[in-house]
Amino acid sequence: MGSIIKVNEYKDFGNNAIITSDGAGTVTSTATGMGKILQVVETTVSGQVSFNSTSYADYTDATLNITPVTTSSKIQLDVKFSYYLDGGDGFSIKVIRTVSGADTTVISYSSLISTYYNISGNEFYAFFNDTGTDSPSTTSQCTYKLQVASQASNTIYLQPQGGNLILRATEIAG
Repeated sequence: MGSIIKVNEYKDFGNNAIITSDGAGTVTSTATGMGKILQVVETTVSGQVSFNSTSYADYTDATLNITPVTTSSKIQLDVKFSYYLDGGDGFSIKVIRTVSGADTTVISYSSLISTYYNISGNEFYAFFNDTGTDSPSTTSQCTYKLQVASQASNTIYLQPQGGNLILRATEIAG
């Protein structure tokens, strides 16, 4: 049995709030200086979804918004999900940042395939877990979304066994 500690505020020795949580997944910090975590925004998506187009398609629910505190901030992006390939041709994903209607690819992975091969000869299962960094150079709202494309019109199932996809943005002072 594991332990869980839940708090909504951390204070320094002067009783000043330095990290707070709104209880809905947004964490903010009043700490300053390079390398400090200023805020964390996360979206968690459960349930299986499938893709089979060779063109990139939005994973509609895998989207989050973060408004950087400073233009020098870095945004660390964490992407985690399980997947199943119906056929072994692979797939690609990318994370797109949208600011004021303009899209920019900030993370891109191609030819993803798993190392587990099913006995039937054409089924691949795996977990994807990676981190990338973005430098949006803005204090305007940034929307990050996940896109998926098949490499040969094979079907890709994300969260095939009921797991969760996690997309997390952590603002780090630059």
